[in-house]
Amino acid sequence: NGDIVEIRPSDSYELRQKLKQVMKIVQNDLGFANLSDSMNEKTGYLFVRGKRVVGMVLAEVTTTAFVLTSTMDRSNESRKAMVG
Repeated sequence: NGDIVEIRPSDSYELRQKLKQVMKIVQNDLGFANLSDSMNEKTGYLFVRGKRVVGMVLAEVTTTAFVLTSTMDRSNESRKAMVG
């Protein structure tokens, strides 16, 4: 059905450029937020079917989280992130 390609920050320049190309399409055609400034620290996952990218996820390591208030607003109180 398809393959998942993982592109890490330590991968080759060519692979990182391919991820940036996909992100540019996502930003232009789907109106996604501009993330190109900080993309070098993120791992990308591309879902490829045939010769087409049909899905994409960007992931990053996080160590700090913020408490949500009862009204779902972010407080200024930070804590160690416990995810996974």
